[in-house]
This record gives sequence, structure tokens and C-alpha cells, in this order.
Amino acid sequence: MDKDTLMNEQIKASIVRLVTEDGKMIGEVSNIEAQNRAKEKGLDLIQVSSSTKGGSPVCKLADYGKIKYKNSKSKKNQSRIKIKEIKYNFSTADHDIDVKHKNVLKFLSKHYHVKYIVELKGREKNMVSEAHHKMEDKLSEFESMATWKPLSTSFSRNKVRLITTLIPLRVEK
Repeated sequence: MDKDTLMNEQIKASIVRLVTEDGKMIGEVSNIEAQNRAKEKGLDLIQVSSSTKGGSPVCKLADYGKIKYKNSKSKKNQSRIKIKEIKYNFSTADHDIDVKHKNVLKFLSKHYHVKYIVELKGREKNMVSEAHHKMEDKLSEFESMATWKPLSTSFSRNKVRLITTLIPLRVEK
């Protein structure tokens, strides 16, 4: 339910299709009768869907406060996947790659997903198969901590990118 949800007197249709609080379809009744039923039961008349093809809108008898509370709770409990990105060139020195790998290990320990990118520029663009092998060797260091999606390769005019996403393994407690 959001700001656009119509309820009680805001519903302007003269006839509505009424659904009870336990989900039973009553059928088409007048708006006034539906509002009276809602008041008798101490509930709100909430428009669930607007009229389609000239039909009457569907309205439900429910406690709007409870629905709004449940929706806010469910939004709080949703976890968002955090994605970090590590990018380096094919010609990057091994020591520099090791430093980046320490960061990857840190991210994986915090259960972040890591987008792992190797870029090939200039003459390096002709060494795609070597870059694949190098990337697979480097990814093997993370076998105990993560799984990864198959390598994808994107070609553009200026560069070639080898991309995968590392997904941390869940540790059972």
C-alpha cells in the first residue's frame, strides 16, 4: 500500500467488487453498502485494483494500519546484496594483483559479492585466451571462500573486458 492507495471516502466509484478480510469474494455491491460493512466491522475499505475495461474496481475490507505495518516490517527485513568491484589490466604486476586480492578476501569475508574485471587495452586485446587462463588461475585462490559465475567477455572498440562475479560461500553456524 502506498500514497496512491484509495480508501474509504476517497473511492469515487458507485459500484465496487467487494472482497472480505478473509479473502472471500462477495461480488458487486454499492460503494455506500461496502463502506457501511467496513464501518460495522471496524475496518477500512481499501481499493486493491482500479476498474478494468469499464468494470468496477476491486475493494477489500481490511485494517489499513496493520497492512501498512506489515509492509514496513517486510521492507526492513529484506537484505540487499552489496557488490564491490575489483578491476585491473592484463599487464598489472603480480604484487599489485596480490594487494587487490587481499581486498577481495576482505570483501568476501564481509559477504559482499565482488565483480572481478580484467581489462585488455591496445595490443593486449589480442591475448584474450592468455587473459582467460591468467584470470582462472587467479580465481582459483578464492575456491575456499567463493563460487563464481562463468567468465563473460565484452568487446568494445578500445578494450576487451573479462568479467565474472564472485559470490561468497555461506558459512553454517
